[in-house]
Amino acid sequence: MNAPKMMVRLRPVEFNDLEAMTRVFLACWQQSYANVLPREVITAMTHERATGLLQASILRTRAGDALAETEIIRPAHLCDPTFVITVACSDTELLGFVSYGVSDAVGLVSSLYVTPDSQGSGVGRALLESAWQVFITAGVTTARLWAFADNVRGRAFYEHCGWHPDGETRSEVEYGPLELRHTRSQITSNTLAAEAAQRVLAYPDGPPGCVIGVWDNTGEWQSAGLGFSDAFDTPMTTELRFDLASLTKVVATTQCYRQMGAARELLLERKVADFLPAAKAVGAATLSQLLTHRAGLWEWQPLYLSTSAPWQTLLNLELRYPVGAARHYSDLGFILLGKILERITNCSLQGVVSELVTQPLGMTHTGFGSITAPCTQSATGDMIERAMVASGDPYPIVLDGAAARAKAFPWRTAPLNGQVNDGNCFYAFDGISGHAGLFSDVKDLSRFVADLSRQNDNWFADGLDVGQALGWRSASLPLDAAHPRLLYHTGFTGTALGFWPDSGCGVVLLTNRLLTSGVAPPTSQLLGVALSALLGEQAVAASGLLEGTTR
Repeated sequence: MNAPKMMVRLRPVEFNDLEAMTRVFLACWQQSYANVLPREVITAMTHERATGLLQASILRTRAGDALAETEIIRPAHLCDPTFVITVACSDTELLGFVSYGVSDAVGLVSSLYVTPDSQGSGVGRALLESAWQVFITAGVTTARLWAFADNVRGRAFYEHCGWHPDGETRSEVEYGPLELRHTRSQITSNTLAAEAAQRVLAYPDGPPGCVIGVWDNTGEWQSAGLGFSDAFDTPMTTELRFDLASLTKVVATTQCYRQMGAARELLLERKVADFLPAAKAVGAATLSQLLTHRAGLWEWQPLYLSTSAPWQTLLNLELRYPVGAARHYSDLGFILLGKILERITNCSLQGVVSELVTQPLGMTHTGFGSITAPCTQSATGDMIERAMVASGDPYPIVLDGAAARAKAFPWRTAPLNGQVNDGNCFYAFDGISGHAGLFSDVKDLSRFVADLSRQNDNWFADGLDVGQALGWRSASLPLDAAHPRLLYHTGFTGTALGFWPDSGCGVVLLTNRLLTSGVAPPTSQLLGVALSALLGEQAVAASGLLEGTTR
């Protein structure tokens, strides 16, 4: 498991850091390289030898001249033939250091060491990113570093941070094992997906892994996967599938209603009770009100903890708000919409979704869970829902007997790989529901986004609430003068889709945000971070997405 993130301060090296740097260096040499370097090489690195090497490094860098912290990023320092050393410190100890410089207009990271107890906490990423930002400030667009080929964890970390093997290798006589050269280049327009992914990973308390897909207005599709797919540092790839969570609402449920043809407009004004006669308070709401979250339902309740059958509990549930009074985002409304789809079509929900959505678009990797195909870890057990039930935050639990049942409930504790994350979908509806349950990959979702981005009709218009269309959210985020509105939706696990109607442009964001060791940023915020790579930070900031308050 990754170490918890901590408060870290970066500063230039000082001469009195020598002993602490030696401690960090030897700990890495003896523990991190235990299965990488020959035993005799490790034992040959004595405390005296390590101290001598590091002392020489400090003496060769102008950062040792007690330079001000703000001065170290001046490009002039990188004109020297020496290297800069930056150290990372907590309130009580030195945690790591990085040495870097420039030779022939190419940035070079000569060493990066982080004490083993702090690895996975963000210290190494902060040090490496600080070096990269100095290179960029100095006008250097390409940088390199070397890593032992057998240092699998270290190389995965470098790739997670945007440094990739470039094919060059070496073996130094002093150490023996093969080393691979890794290169990072400043992102250009043909690698927007990679730039967006790097920004998401570098965001405070960002996810360990990210996959981005982008359609631009030339019809070009790009995708990139960076970081780790689980809590055990398995590399992320674009082939992996993700638990889409609430993206199910738009990819499956909303799109099925939209595909109903000419009958859909009349269908939207029909009442819930027309299809579900047993529905009590919610029976008076229309399907349009369900799709726009104006049916007055509770945002969420753990139906699987009810003393009655989950479906019957939902039909009998009292409303939290008056029907049609205001918008209140609700999972429960889309559970109802999924069941109503089955009544309208006389077909299972997965059958309807297959016929109206996935088959026509060739989305062969999209379907309801649980799945056995390779996928990312969405969370560790039911930890989050269990806490929601225990605390009543953010929604009070109103189901009779739920608190008592929760104490003895067989909550999941293992990593969730291929099992639906959402408790109502997994426990109450066997992984198939109108609000959650779909799994997919970036390739399939790119087809979905591409199809919608070439269309525009009144289905995409805001209703009574600014920012809420039928199923989809909207934001004032211009692609250009002709395409002023982004249509988007997010999923709790860290997934999102966005597109500009009638433009051919859109974006897919897939992350495992719930695995962060800090407080996970809202998915809408991560979408905003990704979009800032495509549209610029100022435009995205004006849209409100970076505030992370939209749902």
